[in-house]
Amino acid sequence: LMAATAALTYAVALAGDLDAGRATGHALLLAVVFFASQSWVAHVHFNREAHSLSLNEIPLTLGLLTVAPGSLLVALVLGSAAALTLVRRQPRLKVIFNVAQLALSGTTALVVFRALAPAGYGPRVWAAAIVSACAFTLVSVVLVSISLRVAEGAATLREHLRVALLAVLSAAGTAALTIFGYRLARADPSAAVLLVVPAALWVAAVRGYTRTRNRYEHLEFLYKSMRGVQSAVGFRGAADQLLRQLSHMLRAEFAELLFLGRSENGQVQ
Repeated sequence: LMAATAALTYAVALAGDLDAGRATGHALLLAVVFFASQSWVAHVHFNREAHSLSLNEIPLTLGLLTVAPGSLLVALVLGSAAALTLVRRQPRLKVIFNVAQLALSGTTALVVFRALAPAGYGPRVWAAAIVSACAFTLVSVVLVSISLRVAEGAATLREHLRVALLAVLSAAGTAALTIFGYRLARADPSAAVLLVVPAALWVAAVRGYTRTRNRYEHLEFLYKSMRGVQSAVGFRGAADQLLRQLSHMLRAEFAELLFLGRSENGQVQ
């Protein structure tokens, strides 16, 4: 359904857009950048599944400014599919789902950019690119969150909204930094090296957030486990509460507590 929606949207809204003769020769380079951005991501876990935060906004923003819509979508699909298959080793079903949702998110970003970007080049075009990158990320987060709700069902709406806010803010900052780097590289290619530091800090900040969130989940597990055990009635109730929290923490489908018998000398068998 997502792939069909993306194809229909492109055919209706974008197929006739020749994009004023924008270059198509950079599509292969964009595919390589999409491959890199999908290969190294930060994961936000929801039970047995995870929402991956990547830097797709970098090649997306560059593509919005430099290549035709069709070339951008081809680069997005090919680069992402290669990374998901060869580097992250995702199962076939997940690869199909992720590529389809990225195609739909990319098509949405292209439609938004075409609607907002004026002719020529300037601050309004840059603003349109930033908004388009945010739209790309928001659609992707919504689609993945829906699938996680269907698959897991345990994560609250508040958790998904928190991830969506982080992803959109990250997309806006990444897109703005990308535009700045693109303009800097056009003016003085050698000065583009200076962007390595802020880009690395931005990646470190996102990864730092995910690590902090994981530590918070561990502390929350300990607190809930202690509170559940203390409030439980009897040993069986305490064990049940502990196993419930443990299966949630380890993202397991179920957990068992096995009691071993004792031998005649009192040693556990």
